Amino acid sequence: MEPATPLFTAQAVIWLFPIAFMFHDLEEIITVEAWFRRNRADLGRMLPARIAASLERNFSHSTAEFAVAVCFMLAGIAFSTIWAGLEPGRGGGMLLYAGALDVFFVHGFFHLGQAAILRRYTPGSVTSVLLVLPYSLWAFSRLLSEGLLEWKTIGLGLPVGILIVVPLLLAGHWAGKAVFRRTQGSSLSTNSRIWG
Repeated sequence: MEPATPLFTAQAVIWLFPIAFMFHDLEEIITVEAWFRRNRADLGRMLPARIAASLERNFSHSTAEFAVAVCFMLAGIAFSTIWAGLEPGRGGGMLLYAGALDVFFVHGFFHLGQAAILRRYTPGSVTSVLLVLPYSLWAFSRLLSEGLLEWKTIGLGLPVGILIVVPLLLAGHWAGKAVFRRTQGSSLSTNSRIWG
């Protein structure tokens, strides 16, 4: 009896990465601003000052600012996926893809860690359980079994992914702040023209 044909080809598994990322970050975009407003006081009481300050930096963004930063990350993931998807198993595309997938996988555990420490829902924790971790494990498993990824590539991918993600994240948050300042400035200037 022949083994059943998988529903998705290995290449389709690669191409699903940006979709998984978009659903995960959509949860964060929708919830982050309101969540921080509701929980800000508790963070200061429950956590050491340094950790509370770190969470404030990560979560105290307007929805628009956070969405701009997410676009930068999506661009990086889309680039790595296109390169790997067009030439699976060849060149540096799989290393870059493995790096992005490694960071995505580890990122899911950060969300779960935040939820466990705070003993409550945190933005991104639901899709981390339902999407980030299952998709990552499935992608690693399928691509390893198809010979498109090796354990060595997965291991090397993590530092590569971090080296790429950090500048994208910083640039995305900088651009988000710049866009937010510009929209705030234009709205203030419109208000002053109306009321002045």
